[in-house]
Amino acid sequence: MVYDARDKYVLLFGGATSSGGVLNDTWTFVNGTWRNITPTLSPPARASGNMVYDAQDGYVLLFGGCGAAFSWSACSLYLNDTWTFEGGVWTKLSPSISPPFRVGGSMAFDGKDRYVVLFGGQISNPKGWPLKSDTWVFVGGNWTRLKLSVHPAARSFANMVYDAKDGYVVLYGGSIHDQWLNDTWRFVKGHWTSLNLTHSPPVNWGGAMAYDVKDAYVLLFAGYSTNDTWEFHGGAWAEVSPATSPPLSVLASMVYDVRAHCVVLFGGWGTSGLINYLWEYSSGNWTLGAQSSPLGPVRASPSQEGAAGT
Repeated sequence: MVYDARDKYVLLFGGATSSGGVLNDTWTFVNGTWRNITPTLSPPARASGNMVYDAQDGYVLLFGGCGAAFSWSACSLYLNDTWTFEGGVWTKLSPSISPPFRVGGSMAFDGKDRYVVLFGGQISNPKGWPLKSDTWVFVGGNWTRLKLSVHPAARSFANMVYDAKDGYVVLYGGSIHDQWLNDTWRFVKGHWTSLNLTHSPPVNWGGAMAYDVKDAYVLLFAGYSTNDTWEFHGGAWAEVSPATSPPLSVLASMVYDVRAHCVVLFGGWGTSGLINYLWEYSSGNWTLGAQSSPLGPVRASPSQEGAAGT
């Protein structure tokens, strides 16, 4: 899920069903209403791909994911295709070089350096599910790998977003197989730096993160083991205590809705199964938002900014 600044709506693509299947439908969310706009030409079905609005090139960018039989720990078909979405139309690109196939990578648009950044993820390998710690940038239709000596440890499903107030990309947490992380890194001018914070959210997995444009901070909704809410600004984490909160949801999608002036959280796996309702966050408070129809986009782990828990 991502905000399409060109077409001025929240865009959702794909995701996983309760039976482990994957979807390739395209939805918009405008003024509290979901609309299915799936075009005839669409990317193959997938879950846990990466999707971000590329403000430099003026389109939504989609990369990779799991193309079949998705679960939290395994995937039977890894993807590394690159698609753009512009003016309601999906277009497949054919860059000369692409990142390796992967699931659960992290992707964000770097507003300072004006390119898309992709980090890490889980890659296809017959000997297991190895993790990556590679960093790629995308600009002008082309992928380039950065050769960096300092970077976060290999991981999947880390949260990553551009912090416009502080002027850098923020990466938080993720998973090294069964080990959950809570470290925080910044990426600026092509370099990673560990922030080595003494106060951080507890280790968790499958959360969601977005930049709150109105209130000028990064917002984190925890994920698997808790449903706590954290704000990151000025290089520090602070837990907030809203009067109400969404229930536990793993691999939900979260993005700032510029039209509605609030952060929206949708979907994920809850304690009773898949979630198909939406929450809105503004000025420190969560509010239950739009309810989907029975045919609405019930799913977890759609392609989104950061990681599925972008």
